[in-house]
Amino acid sequence: MIHVIVGTRAQIIKMAPVMRELENRGVDYNFIFLAQHKETMYEIMAQFEIKKPDFVLGDRNKDITTVKDMILWSTEVLIFAFWKRVEIFKNDKNGVVLIHGDAPPLFLGALMAKLQGLKVAQVEAGLRSFNYFKPFPEEITRVFSA
Repeated sequence: MIHVIVGTRAQIIKMAPVMRELENRGVDYNFIFLAQHKETMYEIMAQFEIKKPDFVLGDRNKDITTVKDMILWSTEVLIFAFWKRVEIFKNDKNGVVLIHGDAPPLFLGALMAKLQGLKVAQVEAGLRSFNYFKPFPEEITRVFSA
């Protein structure tokens, strides 16, 4: 099975063509939404005619905008994903998880997939700077997700 994990507006916009193509070809996929960006996400999904998520993690009813919020949100997502990973990935042990970009949901998605023993396919990660702090946290996210 194919699992698609997104968490930000940019990720859903950039993954929308892939998700639409999966739907057009009749390929069933599991859509997992890590709600780093909550506001406007469902509007964007509707505009691209993408199905609603099969599973939502980290839904705090607001966008994550501070470091404190990011730490709390990431911890919450990781703990919940660890305990619910079989349910989240529909007991799949042979599938592929599609992740996008270099934002924190990328790292969380890759870690979730690896904990479940699934393969990870990263769609576009941006240019490497080889400096962990420029840009931060994107460069660290790229390195840890590989």
